Amino acid sequence: MMKIKLMLLSCLTIGQIVCYAQSKSALSLNVGTSIPLNDFASTDRNNELAGYAKTGFSIAVNYDYKLIKSFGIQAMIKLDNNDFSEADIKKLIDSQTGGNWNVNAKNWNSTAFLAGIYYAIPISDKAEFTIRGLAGATNVKEPETSWTTTVNNQNFYINKAEKSAMAFTYLLGIGLKCNIKNNLIFLANADYSDAKAEFNDVVYASNFSTIQPSTSKTKITKANISLGLGYKF
Repeated sequence: MMKIKLMLLSCLTIGQIVCYAQSKSALSLNVGTSIPLNDFASTDRNNELAGYAKTGFSIAVNYDYKLIKSFGIQAMIKLDNNDFSEADIKKLIDSQTGGNWNVNAKNWNSTAFLAGIYYAIPISDKAEFTIRGLAGATNVKEPETSWTTTVNNQNFYINKAEKSAMAFTYLLGIGLKCNIKNNLIFLANADYSDAKAEFNDVVYASNFSTIQPSTSKTKITKANISLGLGYKF
């Protein structure tokens, strides 16, 4: 009888330890806005780093592991999609050529792979305020863009090919994490990220002029505001 009691006590103790260990991890999905800032949002023709980016959307998958009560490590994969301001590019090329151009551009896309640390401050028995700092690499795609116009019934075009570049990036953020039920958690985050991408040998094609491959640079600075759901295990 005593052995059975000891076995039951041991099983309960092991179960508690496993549950405690498992609760250290969390996997979450966040969805929100991607807001371009500074040079990335600039439409200034005199700014060589201007990105002509507009507000878009962001999706992030996060994995957290709490090392001790307040500190933990985090890994993130984040995808951002930002519209390209075709109207502002049209104003620029129309003013430079005196023509009436049609502009068609794809969106800015970036995929970031980040890792770092976070600090959690409990604000109730079910919620905590978090501060995080992450760093890593991001793959940025400069949009494919085409310009077309018609003069004296003759069509003219310029096409710029899509170009990708890898860049170092960092992210600083704050957040709120709340336990909803059992292992389900709700998250709200506000993040700031920055990267400087250089696109080499950007290829142009035209039916009226020869344009040599060029190099362009853009500072990819963004604010992300997102909500999400996660699972602790």
